[in-house]
Amino acid sequence: GEMPPPSAMGFSGGGGARAMPEMNALREWEEKHSQQLEETARAEEAKKKDRRQSASDELSQWYQDRDGTTKKRLATNRSEEKTTEAARLAAMQPGANPWERVVDLIDTNAKTLDASRDTSRMRALLIQLKSNPVLPK
Repeated sequence: GEMPPPSAMGFSGGGGARAMPEMNALREWEEKHSQQLEETARAEEAKKKDRRQSASDELSQWYQDRDGTTKKRLATNRSEEKTTEAARLAAMQPGANPWERVVDLIDTNAKTLDASRDTSRMRALLIQLKSNPVLPK
């Protein structure tokens, strides 16, 4: 095997005099590259920290909103329960028309979706009983 000329191997002459600067350039590149990788890793870590913080904030806000909604719903349910109980007690009074309570509990304006369930006659009967109650003797 014949050796290629020194100029093809990257040596301009003088033997190993050129090899040292090439090694320095390689080391410089490696150092720059490792610094860039460290900076990238630091930036990614900072972004990750920011995302975690914002997610934590959003989650706590969601829990606050959910608690507020739950409290409102509970208050609404309590007031509706009181109203319903008062209406039930009023309907149980002697001389009260129980059909008024029945008509209050049903939706008299509901439209029937299904032709097989025509409730208009029943609705009309309940409204008639509200107007002219048939009370047991």
